[in-house]
Amino acid sequence: MRFLLIAAVLVLALPAAAAKLPLAPDSPFRLYSVAEGLNQKAVHALAQDRDGFLWIATFGGLNRFDGQTFESLTTRDGLRQNLIQALTIDSDNRYGPAMQAVV
Repeated sequence: MRFLLIAAVLVLALPAAAAKLPLAPDSPFRLYSVAEGLNQKAVHALAQDRDGFLWIATFGGLNRFDGQTFESLTTRDGLRQNLIQALTIDSDNRYGPAMQAVV
């Protein structure tokens, strides 16, 4: 599971232009974008919980990735706002999104 987190960090952190580069057919990496279920193409933070879910912060909300599919959480699902800048996972396996302050 640690490999999944490292691979996701590397792949999701690619700039949009680099993400259009083709991967070798035998590459262990996969590219994910809005077409695969992310709610926005720019990723700001990643965190992995004890259950192996990868939590992905974007300015379009929060995404949970189970290794196959993305689940998107937004203000419609109870978030105070969609501008997520950072994530933490506490000792009780609860996620904590850090949202942009509205001044």
